[in-house]
Amino acid sequence: MWNKAGTFWDGISWRTKILLYCFALTISTLTFLAYRSYNRFSETLLDELVSTNRSLLQLVAADAGRTLKESTDVMYRLGYNNELREILLSGVSERDCLETQMSESDRLSRIIGPLTIGPYVNQVRIYFRERKIYARDSYKYFHMSDAERLEWYPKVIANPGEICWSSPYLSGEDPYANRTFVSAARSILLSRESEEVLAFVEVQLNIQRLFVRVMRSFNSVFEGIVYIVNDTGRVNGSLNSAHIGLPIYMMEGLGRVNLRDKEPQYLGNNVVISLPMQGSDWKVVGRIPLDRYTRERNRILKDFVKWGAVIFTVALVLSVLFSEILSRRLKRLLKTFSEKHATSKKDEIVVLEELFDSLEQENITLANEIFREQIQKQEAQLSVLQAQIDPHFLYNILDTINWVAIKGGNRDVSEIVVKLAKFYRARLSGGRSLITIKEEIECTQAYIDLQKTRFHNNIELDLKFEDAIMDCLVFGMLLQPLVENSIKHGFLKRAGQSGRIEMRGWTEGSEIIITVQDNGIGLTREEAERITNEENVAQNARYGFLSVNKRISLLFGAKYRAVISPGPNGNGALVRINIPLMRA
Repeated sequence: MWNKAGTFWDGISWRTKILLYCFALTISTLTFLAYRSYNRFSETLLDELVSTNRSLLQLVAADAGRTLKESTDVMYRLGYNNELREILLSGVSERDCLETQMSESDRLSRIIGPLTIGPYVNQVRIYFRERKIYARDSYKYFHMSDAERLEWYPKVIANPGEICWSSPYLSGEDPYANRTFVSAARSILLSRESEEVLAFVEVQLNIQRLFVRVMRSFNSVFEGIVYIVNDTGRVNGSLNSAHIGLPIYMMEGLGRVNLRDKEPQYLGNNVVISLPMQGSDWKVVGRIPLDRYTRERNRILKDFVKWGAVIFTVALVLSVLFSEILSRRLKRLLKTFSEKHATSKKDEIVVLEELFDSLEQENITLANEIFREQIQKQEAQLSVLQAQIDPHFLYNILDTINWVAIKGGNRDVSEIVVKLAKFYRARLSGGRSLITIKEEIECTQAYIDLQKTRFHNNIELDLKFEDAIMDCLVFGMLLQPLVENSIKHGFLKRAGQSGRIEMRGWTEGSEIIITVQDNGIGLTREEAERITNEENVAQNARYGFLSVNKRISLLFGAKYRAVISPGPNGNGALVRINIPLMRA
C-alpha cells in the first residue's frame, strides 16, 4: 500500500504538490487557530458569567448580613442593658404582691417594647433564672427550664454570651398561621468578666420578611436562584417558601454541593457559588444555570464556522496564486537546466534534486581549481571563510532551538543541538587558523558524539596521544574528515553499521606522527595507492582524505602528507599523517 502511495505521489506534478502542501498548511493552521480562539472565547464568556453573578451574590450576602445584624442588635442591647440586669437580680417573684409585679412588668415593657418594633422581629422572649409571674404579657417571660427543650439551648450553654441560631420552624403562637420563623438566642451574663448566667434572651424573626426583600431586589439581575443556608445545611431563606427548612442538597441541581468550597462548583449544567454571610455562620448559595452560556457559545461556534469558511476560501485562492507564481519561476529554472543537462526524469522535484547535485559537483570542481591556482592565498582564504561565520549568531540560534526542544519535551533533539553547538564551538576556535591538537581532538570527539546519536552508540573512539604533543599546533579539521571517512566508507557499508576507530599520536624527532585506524570493510593496496596519489577524487571516494592531504602539503610543505593503506591483516583502513612539530 505504501509503495502504491509513493508511486502515486511521485507521479504528481510539483505544482500540484505545492498546492496540496499549502492546502494542508492552511487547513491545519485555521483549525488550530479556530480551536484555540473558540476555547478562549468560551472560557472568557464563562469567567464573565461567573464573575458577574459572584459579584451580585456578594452584594446579596452583604445586604442580607446587614439586615440580619440590624435584627439581632436587639440582643446586644438587652445583653448590656443595666436596668434589665437590675430587674434580673431583684427578688421579685410570684409571691410578691400584684402591684410589685405590675411595676416590674411595666419596667420590662419599657425596655423590650421599643426593640420589638420592626418588620422582622416577631417576638422577644426572656427566660429567667427564678420563676416570675407577671400580670401583663406573660407569654414573653419564661423560666430557664422551659428553654431546655429548644434547639438553641445546648448551643447557648456551650457558647456563653454569643448569639446562637435555630433551624426554621412554624410557630403555633403566631396569629398568622403557617409563617416560618427562626430564633436567635444568647445568654445574659452577670458581667462581662463573669460567666454566671442571669437569663436567656430569644428573638423570634420572621424569616420570609427578613430575606425575601433582599432576594427580590437582586432577582431581576441575578441569572439563577439564591438560597440562604444555615450552619446545619438547611434553607433559611428562599423566594419559594416551600423550600424553607429543607436540606440544601434536596434543591434542584444542588445534590452534590459542597458548602465549604469557596470556588465555583460546576455541577451538571449549573454553576454553584457559596459565599459566607457577614455576622453569622450562614451562607448565601447561588445556582446559575448554564443555558445562556451554552446558547452564546453555540452562537460563537456558528460565527467561527462562517468566518472559517470565508477565510478558508480566501486562503485556498491565495494558495493557487502562490503555486502559480512559484511555478513560473521554477519552469524557467527547469528550462535552463534541461538545455545544459539532459535527463530522463519526469518528476520535477527529482529534476531539481539532480540540478542541485550537479551544481554542487560543479562548485566542488571549481573550488578545487581555484584551490590549485591560489596556493599562496590559501591560508588567507581559510581565515576569511571562518570569519564569515558569526559564532555569536550561530550559538544564539542553537540555544533557541535547544530551548524550543526542551519546552516541547523533545529531550533527544535538545541533546543533539547541545552536541552540535559543542562541535561548532570547537570547530570555529575563535577564528584562529591554527589550533592545538587538544582542541582538534575535542572537535573530533564532539563530532563522534553526534554520530553516536545517529548510530545508537555503535561507534567507539579510542584516543591515545602523548601529553607532550597536546599543546602543539595543527590546522583545524585535520582529524574530523578522516573520522567521517571511516564512518562513511568503513561502517555504513557493513551489517550493523558499527565499528571502532583508534587514534594515536606521538613524536619522531621534529615531526608529529598521527594515525587513524578503523575496523571497517577496508580497501585493497591498489585502491589505497590510487587514493593517496590521486589529484581529483570525487566526494564519494574519500574526498575528506584528499582535502586533508592537500592542506597538509600546502601549509607545511611537500615532505609532509597523509598516506592511506589497508589495516593490519587487511582489516579496515589506516591513515598515517606526518606534520612538523610546532609549539603553541
